[in-house]
Amino acid sequence: MQLLTSNARIDGLPLFRATHHEGRLKRKIFVNFHLQEVWGGQPKYVDMLSRALIDAGIPAFCVVGRPMPEWGDTPYPVIPVNAVPNRREYPYDILPKEILWEHADFCANGALSRIIDSIAALGKGIDTVVLHGHHLDGALVAAHVERLMRLRVPMKIEILATVHSLGLEKVHGIEPLMNGARETNELRRRLDLEALAYGRAAHSGGVIVGTPYAQSLVARQLAIPLEKVRICRPGIDHSLFNACKPERERQRFLARLGISADAQIVLSSGRMDPVKNHETVVDAFAEISDAFPRAHLVVMGGFAGREDEAYRQSLRQRAARLGIAAQTTVCQGVSHDALPEVYRSSDVFVVAEWYGPWNMMVAEALACSTPVVGSRNSGAIKDAERRGAVIAVRPDDVSEIASNVQRLLSSADLRESLKCRALDYAKHLSWKAAAHITAGLD
Repeated sequence: MQLLTSNARIDGLPLFRATHHEGRLKRKIFVNFHLQEVWGGQPKYVDMLSRALIDAGIPAFCVVGRPMPEWGDTPYPVIPVNAVPNRREYPYDILPKEILWEHADFCANGALSRIIDSIAALGKGIDTVVLHGHHLDGALVAAHVERLMRLRVPMKIEILATVHSLGLEKVHGIEPLMNGARETNELRRRLDLEALAYGRAAHSGGVIVGTPYAQSLVARQLAIPLEKVRICRPGIDHSLFNACKPERERQRFLARLGISADAQIVLSSGRMDPVKNHETVVDAFAEISDAFPRAHLVVMGGFAGREDEAYRQSLRQRAARLGIAAQTTVCQGVSHDALPEVYRSSDVFVVAEWYGPWNMMVAEALACSTPVVGSRNSGAIKDAERRGAVIAVRPDDVSEIASNVQRLLSSADLRESLKCRALDYAKHLSWKAAAHITAGLD
């Protein structure tokens, strides 16, 4: 592969390195949309895939609501579009998705101007734009951009749908959290906009999804040929997430949290959001706590903001009411680089989310050989279950979750068997492969 440096710039930032791959100049540009103001699995996915695309020679940049310090230095431009112009009027540390939805048109227009500028800077070689609207707010903006591009920029459009964005599938997944019919109907309306955009993109260029389950669902719901829907599983940074445990790693982790060195750790990790369903994990742990006096539940996630701390406090109060406060630690999340230590120090990782298209933490934990009990509503769990790499459960069934955690804590043989299958599954997840599939180099 021959790499050619390009002088093309957008907002003063270098846009890409062009490449000839097997004699073919790739003629695509990749645009990520991420409006949410919280760092986590979603922007991490955006960052890792963009880096891999740049390494493969594909022009890529990210459109964000406002820059976050966690982005740091990137080999691709991160372009803020001020998703909410009157941001200071809202008394939130992190804006709720409902507010971001209201500004989707504004953000789409700002993003489109950057896309048009980048296409002009790259010259006549680009004929396809891949739109990646990560999470619901980004997917909604991608849908609006797709509509605007059809009117103003005549070229092929592909959509990378890492969030299912598949109408009723998503509504059913998070319906337990919806505040009545009005909010549910509004969500349905916005998802219908996305479905239209994905349907048009499928006939123009194609749709890319994360799992075979999502592939069949997209093809069925949008009535498009299965071959127009490509599967692109997210990757893993195997240099960071692996089963190689540094000496005394577990002891250091437990000591920092003030937990006994001989404890059996049950982990529930993820952002402080009702969709992650930490409450059910607390309830399930309460069912087995008497039988496992050395077991300790660690609920970890979120940031230092007041909304996240209020959520953490509600989980502590729940644990106290259930009589398991002494066996429960609820704490703030750790940095990306510190996550492997958390996974490798845990005996069981429980993922009870109501809805999740691809949970990055599931794949990372499997790469660290951590046994996982996970929600059947999670795309990552559905995919790993096909390989026998996880134990899948219903997210609303406290007893089913509790009994499977109990099985794992009771049987070292079962844990070792699951660890082997987890590593076998995770070794196939690669950011390089994800970039090549996205770029059509596979």
